Amino acid sequence: MDNPEITLQEIVQSSVSNSEPTKGKFVVKDGHETSKRWSGLGTSKIAVGKMVLKEILDPEGPILEKWNLIFVLSCLFAVLLDPLFLYTPLINQDMKCIGLDKKLKIAAVVFRSITDFVYIVKIIFHVYKLEKVTVMALWQSSILVDVLAVLPIPQVVILNFFRGSRSLEAMKFMNFLVLVQYVPRVLRIYLACKEFKNSPKGKFGLWIKGGLNFFMYTLASHIFGAFWYFFSIQRMLTCWRYACRSEDGCKPSTFDCHDHRSNRYIRLLNDKCPTNPSDSTLFDFGIFLDALQSSIVGSKNYSQKLSKCFWWGLRNLSSLGSNLQPSINTWETLFATFTSITGLLLFLYLIGNLQMYMQVESASKEQLRWKTELENMMRTERKMRIERSKGLEVEQWLAKNGLPMRLMPEIMEKVVQVDLEQNRDVDVENILSILPLQLQRDILVYKEKLEEEGRKIELWLSENRLPMRLKSEIMEKVVQQKRDENRDVHVDNFLSILPEERRSYIESYKRKLQEKDLEVGSWLSKNGIPVDTKSQIMEKVQVELEENRDVEVKNILSILPSDLQRRLEWYMPLSRLKRVTLLERMDERVLKAICENLQPIEFPAKLVIMQEDQPIEDLFFIVVGSVRRHSRNRPMFQEYETELCGEELLVWPLTTSFPAVLPRATKTVMVGEGFSALLLTASDIKSVGSKFRPQWDLITSYWLTMLKKVPKLQYMDEEVLKEFLPHLNKQDQFAARSSYGIQENVPLKSMYFITEGSLKFTKSDNGDEEFFRSAGEFYGEELLDWVLDTSFPAITPISTHSALCSDHNEATVLAITAEDLKSVASKFSSHFSTLQTDSQFDLSTFVNLTRLKKVPKLQTMDEEVLKAISEHLITKVFNYLKIIEEGKPLHMMLFIVKGNAYLEKKHSTDTVMLKPGQFYGEELLDWPSWTSFPTMPLSMFTVKVHHGEAVEFLVLMANDLEKVVSKFRSHFS
Repeated sequence: MDNPEITLQEIVQSSVSNSEPTKGKFVVKDGHETSKRWSGLGTSKIAVGKMVLKEILDPEGPILEKWNLIFVLSCLFAVLLDPLFLYTPLINQDMKCIGLDKKLKIAAVVFRSITDFVYIVKIIFHVYKLEKVTVMALWQSSILVDVLAVLPIPQVVILNFFRGSRSLEAMKFMNFLVLVQYVPRVLRIYLACKEFKNSPKGKFGLWIKGGLNFFMYTLASHIFGAFWYFFSIQRMLTCWRYACRSEDGCKPSTFDCHDHRSNRYIRLLNDKCPTNPSDSTLFDFGIFLDALQSSIVGSKNYSQKLSKCFWWGLRNLSSLGSNLQPSINTWETLFATFTSITGLLLFLYLIGNLQMYMQVESASKEQLRWKTELENMMRTERKMRIERSKGLEVEQWLAKNGLPMRLMPEIMEKVVQVDLEQNRDVDVENILSILPLQLQRDILVYKEKLEEEGRKIELWLSENRLPMRLKSEIMEKVVQQKRDENRDVHVDNFLSILPEERRSYIESYKRKLQEKDLEVGSWLSKNGIPVDTKSQIMEKVQVELEENRDVEVKNILSILPSDLQRRLEWYMPLSRLKRVTLLERMDERVLKAICENLQPIEFPAKLVIMQEDQPIEDLFFIVVGSVRRHSRNRPMFQEYETELCGEELLVWPLTTSFPAVLPRATKTVMVGEGFSALLLTASDIKSVGSKFRPQWDLITSYWLTMLKKVPKLQYMDEEVLKEFLPHLNKQDQFAARSSYGIQENVPLKSMYFITEGSLKFTKSDNGDEEFFRSAGEFYGEELLDWVLDTSFPAITPISTHSALCSDHNEATVLAITAEDLKSVASKFSSHFSTLQTDSQFDLSTFVNLTRLKKVPKLQTMDEEVLKAISEHLITKVFNYLKIIEEGKPLHMMLFIVKGNAYLEKKHSTDTVMLKPGQFYGEELLDWPSWTSFPTMPLSMFTVKVHHGEAVEFLVLMANDLEKVVSKFRSHFS
């Protein structure tokens, strides 16, 4: 612990690190090492204790500083309390005996013990501060004074030696001890005050010193009054002893109140020691007669007793004992003499101090007067120097912040005041913080007005689309008008206060900006770019014009930020055409020819732009807005997200009817709010298609080759296959490698063609089964078997696999939806009749059988039985929490179609999720063969869906299953 750099936290950490905890227990490697470790831990604990003690007893620390103040107050308190021991003896005049006031005795002992504890703490501090504890060191320190002051002399004298059987000599000796202990007590107060006075925080003021002098008078009065009371009792006891000597059989022990006294002795003592009235011929009580006559020596009224004794001490100390008439008793005369001398010393001490204080006060005033005059001279000279050095800076600060010069005198006054009073240089940039609150408010109000003017100028510049760099110039003129003419400039007159040259520049700038605004608007409309990008483009155009650089709209992309360039390029007609599946491999010359014929157009909301079974005359590349469409099969308009409308015209040049007959619309299309698009007419497509027929045939050959890789489409008429092409769309869900674009046990809504990359197919029913399909392959061919089914595409076959991108690539996948397949098949039904499945069931029954066969107990069941079960399956959507409760009868079997359900069990936090294709309630299939039939089995789990989710189920009710079982009981035995 000799190293002061070691902290308590480091010691604790080092002690803990000596042990090796393993799962909450200490590992014992061997006996010697373990004992060594615990020995080190014990040593560290001792070191911690020493450090804590060192911090508490640090002589320069805050704890010891507080203890010094507490000790001074405790010493004063102890001297005030010690006289209480002198008040504990009582005289019972009726019984002529001496007793003790028990309550006062207990209080005095308790209070004395408290102050003694403080003395003991002080002694510990003193011992700790000694570099080496020797006899000489103890003698030179004040420790011996503390030890003498803490000796329990009053307790011993009053509680043990003050008995009726003690001799007068013993009593006088004990009186001497009580008086002597006040010497170290008073000396201790003097030394403590001196120590506290010498500390940096312990300087006493003049009033505190005067108060201490007066307190000494008060304290001395209290102490001398207590001794006067105590000696009065001893004087009476002395009289009783003298009276007892003249009487045979009288012993001093009979003066104890616990002993029995006869009436004869009581009369004897009354006669020999009279007090009311007194007889000095018998016994002269001297200065103690007043205490005996007032009966305070036998009273337990503390206020009367203490006030009477205090008054006696104060009166005789103040009068220097001139009123005292002691008897011929030597000790009494000495007590009176000591009282007189003490009063004289206190008086001289008080008068001397007052005189000294007055002289010090007079000298201080004279010194203060000379100091004040000198400071005033220096202050005046310094003030002039500050005004010369800071005046120019303050003037520049006012001009910089646009503030009026009338504020200069008041600000300079505060600058000089801070420099003189706080003796620190003022930073002009932060001058606002030193100013009066009212002046700060005035400046802030003025600056707010300027800021408001600045906002008006910014708004005016923004409305007129002028460069913001003109703000400072206009602001300067506005401030000048306020300062010189004390008037505001209206916003409409900003231009008028500028020089002629600047006004000409602004007019020219505005004219150029208006021209560029019209050019940019026309360019955006022509290229089908949303108008919301115009403001960003014009910001860059405005920057170029501010730098006096001309801007050509046809090359405007070069001045725009890269992110805005990419966004505009996305909207450019050529980019739009390349995002169309049929045109993405088209020769760029064909695409540019199409772009030249694109026309911007806008339509009001709810306008029908395409009618079902009517010729398609226009192709729309949607810029802003959306469309809704419907057909005879779906009479309600439904929102449809697409960038292209009328895509059948793109296939038109590939058909045999081109260019004589226009293709017909398969749906009615209506536009939504704020619809704008790029329009390509049928005549434009006819012109481009005729001019670039070879290129069109080439790209058509590519797509037809891709479609013919599907075995069921291999021998399909090409005119039918060309109808597929407008409906092929890219699938974005295959761009992420970690997500499934196709999910197992979910209805298959599209047929997929892989054009780039590869897909990995997996099957959860058989974890080891997986295969890959790459570019040129397809998935979902089974949709072609059901396109003519009446329930298609509302019901589609279930996907038997899940698919996602391979680990090291991304896949480009085209898809044609079941709805579009239905549309093409309806138009060419004769070509699809040969593709129908050989299944004897309709599509709805086939899908239900597929779900039922996933149940292990039904996989070997006869299909006739499965069909009977499927006829009882009911589609239900649940969006409430509990469908089946644990412990309740299992009244239904559930097959998950869409969404997720959850299995929960009481007293368990585990949850099992049921995904599409999974089921619950298989034990219901064994129910008919139970001996307890028809009592239903109890559910082992609670089946629930999350709040707010809608989950679609196929439900087989128990009573419907009972009907099937009764019909096919042999299959369930």
